[in-house]
Amino acid sequence: MQSVWQRVRERAGRVQPRWLVVAAWAVLFIYAFPGYLNWDSTSQMLQARHATYDDWHPPMMAAIWRVFELFVRGPALMLLLQTLLFSWGVYQTFRVRFAERAAAILAAIAITFPPVLVPMAVVWKDAQMAAMLLAGVMLAMRPGWGRRALGLAMLLVACGVRDNAPAALPPLMLVVVASWSVRSRLKIIAVGAAITIVVALTAIAINVKLTDVRQYPTSKSLQILDVAGTLCYAPPLSDDEIRAELPGVVLLPKDHLQRALCAAYDPRSWFRLTFSDVSVFVQKPDEPDRAGRRAAWTHVMREYPGSYLYHRWQVMQEVLGLSPWPMWEPVCQSNVVPKEFTRKLSYDASLSFVQKVLGKEFVKLGETKLFRPWVYALLSLIVLAWAAWKRDAWLAALVGSGLLYELTYFFAASGPDYRYSHWMVVCCCIALATIFVERLREAR
Repeated sequence: MQSVWQRVRERAGRVQPRWLVVAAWAVLFIYAFPGYLNWDSTSQMLQARHATYDDWHPPMMAAIWRVFELFVRGPALMLLLQTLLFSWGVYQTFRVRFAERAAAILAAIAITFPPVLVPMAVVWKDAQMAAMLLAGVMLAMRPGWGRRALGLAMLLVACGVRDNAPAALPPLMLVVVASWSVRSRLKIIAVGAAITIVVALTAIAINVKLTDVRQYPTSKSLQILDVAGTLCYAPPLSDDEIRAELPGVVLLPKDHLQRALCAAYDPRSWFRLTFSDVSVFVQKPDEPDRAGRRAAWTHVMREYPGSYLYHRWQVMQEVLGLSPWPMWEPVCQSNVVPKEFTRKLSYDASLSFVQKVLGKEFVKLGETKLFRPWVYALLSLIVLAWAAWKRDAWLAALVGSGLLYELTYFFAASGPDYRYSHWMVVCCCIALATIFVERLREAR
């Protein structure tokens, strides 16, 4: 007589592999519906509604959202786009090494793994980028130039919705070009580099063309954070010396400027530098002030390289979760439009029963090491060493893409959001699952 487990296995064996992936996608979609929103995503939805785009975030995502708003108002179609492409991309990534059923099982586990699932439930540029990158790479590796062209178009969108997305492309483009039956290593590198550059520059050009209102985000955030952090860690400087380092920069009246910079400086964020009682910089710099900030930014990096690198390492520790402070928004639980947007957006959504129940558990997990990016950075480095030893180009490209993308935050991060590390987490989890199953089969 068959045991219950045997009967379950037999019935499970009759299920088509694609339905396992569909089930995992359904879990993600039901948990996320109609799409979680934070301040950033709400701002982009507002721009989509009014067809007026600024450059605080890459406007390409808001432009795509505007097209979807013609059919369904709100984030639901954007959520559908990112979850479908991401789920398909994860499955196809495992299909590179496994048969349909094994790939479907692994994809279902990866899609529903909380550190991977939770950021994909929010309609923001990080989730859109991850979905476009995975789906784009897998399409570009398929036979037929029509599919490859569509895949490259998706990679263009990935670079268009996230400014630092091009950093994730170089390792992946090498395996993509190699899949096109290009044999010469020199040609693979040359073609891969050329495509990466063309895709990145085209995405930049499109975003510049779409921009209606300049917000100068770098001058208002990263530049003042780097200036304050570098001068805070620099050797003792008098007020006159500080002003000499920052010609053209408008500073609020303060005594002991270096001490004031240190009091306002926070490696977790630039907010205190302009939005607090201890602010040093003005909130809305004019053109001369912005020019002064740009000049001061490059000057202090050259003048105090050790202090600059130490400051950036303090920021990177926050990004990786190496400090005792919690990550920013590891689990987004907001469906509500921020107060400053309520009069401009006729949108309202509340958390469902499923979202409240699962969200409560995910929030608890968000406080554990499961949501600490340094864990995945360390594992990615181990996988990279393993792939180099085994000469496994695919796994090396996968984790290499995640690590290169993460590395950009050493120079560009101005906050410790968990979502910044999501792409590295995705690449690491796929690579680890691949190695684990292959090693398990070898052992058997």
